[in-house]
Order: sequence, then structure tokens, then C-alpha cells
Amino acid sequence: MLSLPNTHALATLACSLVLVGCSAEALLDAEAQAPSAPEDSTLGSGSPALDTTTVDSALPPSESTPSFWSVSGTLDVSKGQVQLDTSTLEVGLWNDSAELLCSLPLPLLGVGQPILPKTEALLFQWTGLDHDAGLPDKGIDCPMWPAGSLELGIGLYDAALDPAMDAAGQLGADVYGFYVRPTTADPVYLVGIARTAGLKEGTDSTVEAPPLPDGAYEVDTLVLLSAPPLP
Repeated sequence: MLSLPNTHALATLACSLVLVGCSAEALLDAEAQAPSAPEDSTLGSGSPALDTTTVDSALPPSESTPSFWSVSGTLDVSKGQVQLDTSTLEVGLWNDSAELLCSLPLPLLGVGQPILPKTEALLFQWTGLDHDAGLPDKGIDCPMWPAGSLELGIGLYDAALDPAMDAAGQLGADVYGFYVRPTTADPVYLVGIARTAGLKEGTDSTVEAPPLPDGAYEVDTLVLLSAPPLP
């Protein structure tokens, strides 16, 4: 699994590159962040972080307050379906300095087949994973991640991730794109990469059209998303 913020400096990606098929309104409202550049974190030109009337008066966030989140894990795909018992997910919470605060494993409860969202991405696999609340380890000062559902996809790699892959020393690796839609009201975000052990070892190669080959796909976030309000 890539450990991006602590070992690599990532370039900030433009919204038009990391948001796939997003509308003009989504471009204004949505935020994504490359971990190494919190000061350039806002990718939407109409978001509060670029509004000097709010930035000048706002108090700086606490170093223990989550500002961004990521998702990682393993999606075990067999015959086009994600296998619940052998798949895992965890959410990472990051502060405003792009430092990892905690990792919250998500107990998976069910697998759904949501309607494929309207997007320009070439998706080979799209699934909805229902999960219970993610709780921090005892003694860790970190909020919980509420129970809910995440829509996740694996599809064709997009060159939009080249700067982040280059910074991670992975440019040119044979990988798929990892796509996330946090809620049905959100656009589809291109957030990272997906690959099997065979792809990492060079014994397998990616396909350019569905169906997605069976396998356990390790999914990693390269671009952080703005954290929602958390309990």
C-alpha cells in the first residue's frame, strides 16, 4: 500500500482532472487535495478556501481536527461481483497539514449494485458497499466514521494521476484507476489506483475494456477528499 504523505511529495491535481464528468456546479462545490500541498488544497474556484473574506477571519483548524479523508483496502472481485467476506475497507482521516490522524476499519455489511453513474470514466466495476461505523482504537483522539454506504469503482487509468504517480515513484506502473462517489449527490471522483498482486509483480497486465478480470484488487487513494462533518 502506498504511504504517500509521509514519504512522497505529491503535485496538486486540477479539478477538471480528478473529477470525472463533473458539472460546472460540482466544480465549484467539490474539493480534492494532494497531501503534500494543503495550502493549495481547494480545487474548486468557488470553495471557501479560496474566498479571502472567509479565510482571513477563520480560525486555523486544530492539528487533531480531520480536514481530509481517504479510503483504501481490498476489493475481491469474482465474476463481476465484489465478495463481501474477503473484501476490506478503511477510512483514513487527515489534518489540515495532510498528516494522518487515524485509520478507521469499516465493518462491511452488504454489497449492492447501484446504478452506474453518468460519467466520462470507463468503469469496469462499480459497486456499493454498506458498512457499519468505523471506530478509532482505544485511546486514539479521533472521531468515528458514521455507518453508511460508499460507491466505489475500478476502471481505466487516467493520465490525470500522472503527477501523483510520478511523485510516488510509480509513474508507468500498470494499474487501474480507483473511483469513489461518497454519496449519490456527489460526482464521481478519480482518487487513486487499483491493482492486484500480479500487476504489482508484473505477471499480469491490465485490460482496456470490461469485464474486469477476477482478483483481489488493492485500492489506494492518491488524492485526498475534503472531510464531511463528523460526530
